[in-house]
Amino acid sequence: MPSQLRTALLIFLGSITAPVIGEESWKPAKLWVAGTDNSTWVAARNAGSSGLPIVQLWYSAKENTTPSQSLYLPPVSGDPLQIVADTQALRVLYGNLTACDYFGDRPYSPGALWRGECRGRPLAWGGDATMPIIWAMVATEQLEKPAATDDGNDDLVVRPIPRTRLTLLKLQSGQWTRHDGPDIPAGASAHWITSRAGSPRAFWIADGKLFTARRADDDWSKPQEIPTDSADLRYGWAGTSADGAAFIVGKRLDANRYELHLLLEKSGTWSDAGALREGNESLVIDPETAGIGIARGQLAVARPTTTGEVEFGTAALGVSPAMRFNTLSLSRADFQPQSQWGEAFTLTLCLVVMTIAMWTRRDLAVQVLPLPKGLRLAMVWKRVIAGLIDMVPAIVLTLPWWYPKIVALGLEGRTSFTSEELILIDNQTTLERYATYAAYGLWCFIWELFLARTPGKLLLGIRVISVDGAPPGPRQCLLRNAVRTLMVALGATGFLVTIMSIVIVTRNRQRTGDLLARTLVVESGEPPPPVPEPIEDDRMGPFD
Repeated sequence: MPSQLRTALLIFLGSITAPVIGEESWKPAKLWVAGTDNSTWVAARNAGSSGLPIVQLWYSAKENTTPSQSLYLPPVSGDPLQIVADTQALRVLYGNLTACDYFGDRPYSPGALWRGECRGRPLAWGGDATMPIIWAMVATEQLEKPAATDDGNDDLVVRPIPRTRLTLLKLQSGQWTRHDGPDIPAGASAHWITSRAGSPRAFWIADGKLFTARRADDDWSKPQEIPTDSADLRYGWAGTSADGAAFIVGKRLDANRYELHLLLEKSGTWSDAGALREGNESLVIDPETAGIGIARGQLAVARPTTTGEVEFGTAALGVSPAMRFNTLSLSRADFQPQSQWGEAFTLTLCLVVMTIAMWTRRDLAVQVLPLPKGLRLAMVWKRVIAGLIDMVPAIVLTLPWWYPKIVALGLEGRTSFTSEELILIDNQTTLERYATYAAYGLWCFIWELFLARTPGKLLLGIRVISVDGAPPGPRQCLLRNAVRTLMVALGATGFLVTIMSIVIVTRNRQRTGDLLARTLVVESGEPPPPVPEPIEDDRMGPFD
């Protein structure tokens, strides 16, 4: 089976049977903030109690606009290790050392290969605020052996391993290049890197003090100590703006509560701009869960709430910056889980149709109908498989219409989908999906009208007859397939009602459409012997 058709079948079946997921099914456990002069990114993952965590992404390309989710940023599975942004994309390095690039205006794509460059995790990972450049700082001993690359002139250029203890890696136009790293002592406990206009700046902590160095014209400046009165330098976040570099340091209050202080650089001099504020109080966060960064020349903070939401706030880079928070929405126009009202409406519609059928055809539902000689009621599993076979032509017919949207979502060729992805697909292909259901019903109607069986029924050896044993008429074929189309369109609820009607409610394995159309589905074979009715004897007492 072609890969497109296999993917289409998985999506179609998943859209019918996938469980409905509400916003309460995802709770943020860890957040990140990244940005440039023209973009803001927020990423969050849940705890991932079963399987890989689910990562949600928010993006904003407009000034003073709260980041939001979009068609091109569906939930993805993975455990992020490092998240940074440059002017082209959000670059995410996952825990298995695979990279992925996310964009605000097109589907995500695989990132530059990391394992071919370095065997271990980067010490620091940073993006450029004004250019499409990514920087990484790694231990030189972790680099792969010197590699030869084509310089475009049919010549191989060998990329040697730098002699410095640390190596600076630069990613530009999809290619990594290697450069000497800054003079950072081996005992440094933390590393950060940020960049502006192609000029990276490194930060690190050594002997309880904060240092920085800048690279310009292929040379690193001498390490400069940044004055800070914090006695416990464990958490920090680096960034840059048009006015200079910035560093946010976390000052421990107790356990997992830290107060944030902003350090600003101007003309080579660093100063403490004071504590970040929320209202009249100092802003206190848990650094293990909150995300902090510089985006669009402002401070940006994302934090989880006790109710499982994500709050995002910004503040100007100035003295004692005051944060103002807004809740980020987990809903989007193109990713709307079905509401409880929608579920109730679907169930009600199914029950209404079933009630009408049972009320108007109660005689057919409760009595065992005689069958022509040599026929018996079709097995339920044969009916289900025949229905799946008959779905294939409808999917193939409408595939060129809706499959390009799957490609646009970056889900082409997948063999499995998360429930969130199925909901996203459903909401982006609503019209095409209902057209597929209509094509399915029309396909079955035409075949049953002329042959009393569809290709699926033909393969399984079953067919449709009227309750009087005659072939079904046009009105009967139309009615049973109209109800079939409705039940398929109602998704999992319609499927369950159909199976319940065949197996439990009716004596002749009739679904709702069969009851209304007065039809049966049969196969060759002798029917089972009738169950004898109990004999009542008025002479017998209750204990005789």
